[in-house]
Amino acid sequence: MTIKVVFYGGLSRVAHARSSSIEVKRETLSVGELRDILIAQTPELREQLENVAYALGDELVAPDRALHDGAELGLLPPVSGG
Repeated sequence: MTIKVVFYGGLSRVAHARSSSIEVKRETLSVGELRDILIAQTPELREQLENVAYALGDELVAPDRALHDGAELGLLPPVSGG
């Protein structure tokens, strides 16, 4: 299974990439499990991933959402302004 992860905002600086393809030898994978894989690969992401929103297509999804092969998951950091 291959999942494309897109890092938005400051996450791309921490991840050292705008996007990444994650390959796992599993038939099922949740958003939360993918988050754990990303943290294992890039420990600096741990703190930032505690507060991100996850977008699958144009839908915000929860960490328990199942991913399918070829999915594109966007990681959206919190935004503030004034």
